[in-house]
Amino acid sequence: MFMCLYEDLRVWTIFRAEVAHFKNHRQAYRKTGSEWEILGDLGTRLLHKEEAKEAYQRCLDIKFSAKAWMRLLEIYADEGDLQRTLNAAIRLTAYQHRWYFEMAFPTAVAHQLFKLGRTHGHAKISFTLLSMGLPDGIRKIVEHYLSCGKAFQIEGYDF
Repeated sequence: MFMCLYEDLRVWTIFRAEVAHFKNHRQAYRKTGSEWEILGDLGTRLLHKEEAKEAYQRCLDIKFSAKAWMRLLEIYADEGDLQRTLNAAIRLTAYQHRWYFEMAFPTAVAHQLFKLGRTHGHAKISFTLLSMGLPDGIRKIVEHYLSCGKAFQIEGYDF
């Protein structure tokens, strides 16, 4: 276990040194989408939330990654950022609906939406979804999570 932590810290230190070097020389720091995703996972394991969030966002700038969207969904829900959480939830829901139509409920997306519902309430989430101007099909899929929360009386369903 100590060796794993040591290896993580070694790689993280090298990464931070590279970033500082490129900043000093005013050059763009380029990595592939998969490398940014790995660095985001590393930052999450080492509890560097802001750096992990930035790495996941850079990964998504380069490619679509359901794993990066899921991690950002968790980070945004923990921060209580309603708009960004819903954006991530919409993208993940559309992806999961496309590829995993017959999935078990509740999904990780539902769990994060319920976490957000505890602070903001399901009604505010629903009205925010309406105001985003989504196509009806996408909006109904995301609102299905909220209706299941209401049916099972998840905390926040009544406000």
